[in-house]
Amino acid sequence: MGAEQSTPAEGQAPDSNTLTGPRALVVCGPSGVGKGTLIKRLMSGPDAAKLAFSVSHTTRKARDGEVDGIHYHFVSKEDFQEGIAAGRFLEHAEVHANLYGTSKQAVQDTLTSGKAAVLDVDVQGARQIRKAGVPALLVFVAPPSLEELERRLRGRGTETPVSMERRIQNARDEISSLNERGLFDYLLLNDDLEATAAELSRIAQRAIAGLPAEPGQVPDEVRFEEDGEEGAAAAGAAGGADSVLGIGGSGSTSNAAAAAAAGMQAAEALPTVGSGTISTVPKGAQQSSPAAAAHAQGSPVAQQRQQQSAPAQQQQPQQQELEQQQEQEQQLAGPSGAAAGGDVAAGLDAWRGKVALVTGASSGIGWAVCEALGRAGLRVVAVARRRERLQELQQLVLSAAVGMAPSDFLPVVCDVTKEAEVSALPKIIVKHWPDAGVDVLVNNAGLSRNDASLFDGNTASWVEMVSTNILGNAMATRMALQDMRRRNSWGHVINMVGLSGHRIPDAPAGGTFFAATKFAVRAITEGLRQEARANKVPLRVSGISPGLVETEFFTVRAFGDESAAKAVTSSMQCLQPSDVANAVLWCLSAPPYMEVNDIVIRPTQQMI
Repeated sequence: MGAEQSTPAEGQAPDSNTLTGPRALVVCGPSGVGKGTLIKRLMSGPDAAKLAFSVSHTTRKARDGEVDGIHYHFVSKEDFQEGIAAGRFLEHAEVHANLYGTSKQAVQDTLTSGKAAVLDVDVQGARQIRKAGVPALLVFVAPPSLEELERRLRGRGTETPVSMERRIQNARDEISSLNERGLFDYLLLNDDLEATAAELSRIAQRAIAGLPAEPGQVPDEVRFEEDGEEGAAAAGAAGGADSVLGIGGSGSTSNAAAAAAAGMQAAEALPTVGSGTISTVPKGAQQSSPAAAAHAQGSPVAQQRQQQSAPAQQQQPQQQELEQQQEQEQQLAGPSGAAAGGDVAAGLDAWRGKVALVTGASSGIGWAVCEALGRAGLRVVAVARRRERLQELQQLVLSAAVGMAPSDFLPVVCDVTKEAEVSALPKIIVKHWPDAGVDVLVNNAGLSRNDASLFDGNTASWVEMVSTNILGNAMATRMALQDMRRRNSWGHVINMVGLSGHRIPDAPAGGTFFAATKFAVRAITEGLRQEARANKVPLRVSGISPGLVETEFFTVRAFGDESAAKAVTSSMQCLQPSDVANAVLWCLSAPPYMEVNDIVIRPTQQMI
């Protein structure tokens, strides 16, 4: 999560992010990938009443079993071209020598009726829909490999050798469109029908609610690696002990299929696989590793330290460099001076080599906690949704600035609001460290929205806060407790409660609902402690309640409005993420007979 709010945020959510009505759900992918089956399941699922399938027009002949008006509107080429000339199509394209198109009026009528329109289009159509500015979530469904796609197409029994070759080439071209930045919002690798259908259903729920796309759901680059000795050798090199997989279990780029294909590679290994498999390449993966100083300078924590020291710009560069070095050395020693630092360091010795899982690790407090735990000698599992930011964190902690060994850091792309993904985390940890499990859980993921007033708040924002702040916390806690019980090895759960879990700082500005979720986290924290005592297990439970912390929390709260965020964080000298990370270390360093239940820290200038 990020900071607490103590003054009203002035920015309002941009129109594109507010709940003004359902969005269209646009499903795209090559022929034979399973789009039809996925859409059929979606339209017969629990949300069917809130969805309406937009039946496309086509000039191709109906296949056996296809019904006009249900599967397609089958029309003549002349009628179709007349519709194009009259501007009646939202999108249209020629595919395999046939014309396909979507009625503009039909989609608009569906959205106006309060339902999300479901569209099955090709890449050309997706481009036109994106260009038209229609409120939509665009999903690309890809096969795990071209070999598998060919196998599925052959199973139809309708393809000739010539048409098969054309379809495979078209599939290559369509999959390559994933490299068009901003075209698609989601990538689903359909190697597990059940998981992919479940993920498409989840995305459909966002479309129904009018929610925007989640960031980081499409990789920066997608490519094919051809068969051959060179490719096989490269694949072997990339698949070594230092390779780090993303999350497993649910269905999109955050599911097992996509993450295994994408892989988050440690050090500089490239994800290279054979036999026409689809491989995603992290941004910047083909570049040489930057210097350690560049890593440290680029981290959010380092940037915030630089902002903190901005008024002293008249100092000589050498003096600033010396002070930064001294600050790093002080952090290595502990959170509060030499004597206290020695006590903390001694207390942390018991945790060396243990596994700490941190949620919300891609920025702010979570990022700083990962750094601090790594320096303290723990193995760290960094959990977040944003793959690119996790890669940046990985580069930093493996650099000389932090000094972690590649084998001690495991970044995992995971959304804590998805039960299947959270439940899969212990399996991923065991795969990376067969003798290990979750010893420390830092529940840091959380968010707030500035359109959550009880008078006229956005229901979607309420749901988002409950899902992340409460359910995400509870599911991650349950996952860690079950893993600890399985190993009969009880550790420490640390929840980021925040001052909003103790009081309501800005109810007139819509802070009531966020505070309600943090009051819930505080109750969960104390309730877990009592449950642990009742079950007679040596689990330690702590809550940390920071006040105003300078992170991107307020930018997220204001839907990306930097000026609104700045209005809050510039009102006083805020806490820094490293301050909160030091509180985490202090909780862990307490002797075995001592449990730190709640730490409240706030800027000296913060009134409430």
